[in-house]
Amino acid sequence: MAWCALIYAASAQPHLRIADDSTLDFILRKCAHVTVYLVLCVLASMTAAQEGIVTRRAAVIGMLFSLCYACTDEWHQHYVPGRHGAISDVGIDSIGILASYMLIHQTGMLRRMEQTSHHTAERALEGDLWFPGREWELAVADIAQRFARVKPLDPDAILAAESFPQQIEALQTWAGEDLDWSRDLARFFDGHLSLYIKPDPAVSRAIRAHAAEHGPITIRTALPEAAAWSLIHHLGIARSVGAVTT
Repeated sequence: MAWCALIYAASAQPHLRIADDSTLDFILRKCAHVTVYLVLCVLASMTAAQEGIVTRRAAVIGMLFSLCYACTDEWHQHYVPGRHGAISDVGIDSIGILASYMLIHQTGMLRRMEQTSHHTAERALEGDLWFPGREWELAVADIAQRFARVKPLDPDAILAAESFPQQIEALQTWAGEDLDWSRDLARFFDGHLSLYIKPDPAVSRAIRAHAAEHGPITIRTALPEAAAWSLIHHLGIARSVGAVTT
């Protein structure tokens, strides 16, 4: 907004000249058009990226916003003494806007912002870093087998719960205060997750980069803590995690 206000203030100056020589003044003003809208487009794209919009869309939004502002700026100049709006100036502004898109693409600045904005200090384990699948079904079946003689458990009844936290709650209700199923779950994860879980290099890099700049992240999960840490190790992000909240 500050940069937009600066453009508005410059456009509101009557009989604005940068240099005494008319040719030099013309060249400098057109170069200013390109530079000003290059910066505006970069700032608008960065703002969109900070709001969580993915990189390509953020860049397009920045370009459209800048183009619209260029049009309104030329319209504004129609009402300023000694100034006049021109479609050709919008075309010159567009050169700066296109140059900003190339700059964003070449430097990857929005991609780095996307990584840091999405990977905040607290992350959810389930549904964000891990999507329970076959390994979770086998883990529940393993718990049922281990405790079959002590307290029967129907794995299908647990997995039928609508959400993962509800499945964990159903296990806790089944176990009561007498059975410690969380230790067996952690043991199963330690021995079997490597068969089903493969770390995502892009996610791992983003989390490590965030932790390096802002400190270790906190993982939020419905899993028992020991099982959560086992999963975190298999995801390859253990060194970037400072705490687990359940």
